[in-house]
Amino acid sequence: MGNFDPKVLYSAKTSDILKTYAHSLEDLMHSHKRLSEQRELKHTEGSLMIFDMENLGVHHLWKPGIDIFLKMAVLAEQHYPELIHCMYIIRAPMVFPVAYTIFKPFLQEETRKKLHVLGNNWKEVLLKQIDPDQLPVYWGGTKTDPDGNEMCISLIRTGGKIPTSFYLKDREPPHTWATHQVSRAGVVEFEYQVTKPNSVLRYEFQTDCNDIKFGFHLVDSKGKKTAILKLEKYNSHMVPENGEVLITKPGKCVVTFDNSHSWIQSKKLSYWLELLEPSDVIDMKQE
Repeated sequence: MGNFDPKVLYSAKTSDILKTYAHSLEDLMHSHKRLSEQRELKHTEGSLMIFDMENLGVHHLWKPGIDIFLKMAVLAEQHYPELIHCMYIIRAPMVFPVAYTIFKPFLQEETRKKLHVLGNNWKEVLLKQIDPDQLPVYWGGTKTDPDGNEMCISLIRTGGKIPTSFYLKDREPPHTWATHQVSRAGVVEFEYQVTKPNSVLRYEFQTDCNDIKFGFHLVDSKGKKTAILKLEKYNSHMVPENGEVLITKPGKCVVTFDNSHSWIQSKKLSYWLELLEPSDVIDMKQE
């Protein structure tokens, strides 16, 4: 964990990070199932997880990085509550109590009970729970990679600094963007008339500084509003946000860029919006 680079947010969208994390949790669940079948058990007790906090520093308290970690924790607790049997924190530095103070209110009581911060005897504790041949030499066991690497980097994600060449902020957009200056505490809306069911709204946007809220809703012929994409904050000043959403019913689609949470800072918004009729979507798929 200490080698995790929070600037990963410059090279990937938050939604893609969460999808990747969910995929890894699904893989872990399938591993539990296979293990249960091999041992003819009804179920496994969950995973024992080790979080190595070596190199954890104040730069890990960067707010956008903290926000993504909180979203990952909520995702795991809400959808995979029984996946974790226990969690061991090892080599926790002085900054760890500060980080834990931030996370603790968002963790359920059952999750907090599973978390154990180990002291200087952490290797001995781990060996009481894990067979030496399953624990890397780096953590006090006997397991190595085929090439002798004692950290077993072929099996364990050790993390590392993200090269700046991977950052997406300044990449060339695939289409022409329009621009709009969103005033401080201001809201900008764009309306699209959806005439056919199962139309698709495609979008991409970025801001020159700080985050902005984005979402859209549908207004039907009776004036009833239905949220299509919930209004949420996006770190679009780091990575351009993009996506596409299926709109199943006709109506007026209202796209909202909301800067009402920022009373001081106005923002330059660069955006691209496109509404596709069903026939357009089919033609694109055939291409």
